[in-house]
Order: sequence, then structure tokens, then C-alpha cells
Amino acid sequence: MKQRQKQLQCSVRRIEYDFETRTGIVFMPDGNCVDMSGTLELFSAIDPNVCAVRTFAGSKLDTCYKRITDNQWTASLYSEG
Repeated sequence: MKQRQKQLQCSVRRIEYDFETRTGIVFMPDGNCVDMSGTLELFSAIDPNVCAVRTFAGSKLDTCYKRITDNQWTASLYSEG
């Protein structure tokens, strides 16, 4: 069941967090995309030392966020134009 998640500003199927790798994962229906700041805030609330977040739209990797410094992140987009 997909549900609109206010903080991420998209429909969400599932959210996961791996405490060993400090990586968050968001699974969304195809055609959705997350709000970057809301997503990073959500996972930072789970673990202030989160290192990376991956998002999937449908079955495809959409975006990867990686922490560079405490307040700086990079984003790599994988979705097709």
C-alpha cells in the first residue's frame, strides 16, 4: 500500500534504515521523487550519523545522497530523463 508521506513530499511504499552501513532507503511508486531536505532530515532524526540515502522509484534506483561533511551532501541522479 502506498501512502503520501508529508515530510518526503511523495508517495512511499517502504522506508528502511541499515544501522551497520548507516544507509537509508526509500521505496516509492514509479514517477515519484523525494524532497531532498525532508528526506535527509528524516534519516538524520533516526541516526544523526547517517552516511547515505538511496531512493528507488518503482524498481529503479532514482537518487543517491552521500554525506561529505556534517552539513554537506552530494546527490547523484540515476533516473532516466
